[in-house]
Amino acid sequence: AEPVFRGFERHAAAYPDDIALVFGDSCVSYGELNARANGLAHWLINQGIGIESKVGIAAERSIELVVALFAIMKAGAAYVPLDPSYPADRLAAMQQDGGIVLALCQSGVALPEVENVKHVTLDASRHDERNPEIELHGANLAYVIFTSGSTGRPKGVGNRHDALFNRLTWMQQAYPL
Repeated sequence: AEPVFRGFERHAAAYPDDIALVFGDSCVSYGELNARANGLAHWLINQGIGIESKVGIAAERSIELVVALFAIMKAGAAYVPLDPSYPADRLAAMQQDGGIVLALCQSGVALPEVENVKHVTLDASRHDERNPEIELHGANLAYVIFTSGSTGRPKGVGNRHDALFNRLTWMQQAYPL
């Protein structure tokens, strides 16, 4: 199975003007969403982010969140969601335990500072809109989700690209959009 974003890239190339995302009064086409994700992905790569690097994402539901998730995977990295509503001590522990090297934060969202984790505000102005040429395999890490921590300290659980692809393919077959 291929990384999920490859199918998205093919659709963006074939139907760039189709609406990919609607949030409130804003609409984003496949071509624009792909270009924005590519720009951020290239910026991440230039920051030293690569295959299986872990990048935190602290953002409310938004277009920027979707751009960031695609960009992180397009850079070869795994995303680690950091819910801004969580307590500061939990967010600090997730950054430390998750092996995060860089965290992308939506404007107005602040994370607790953690040693060796660089925090960067999500910004729409990036460069290079071409698809990054990253060779990923199904066994590469796609994301890390932390458990609720109900039995003690939350633990990060990784998921691979092939598992994500298979899950989304099954969901689309079972519950077509």
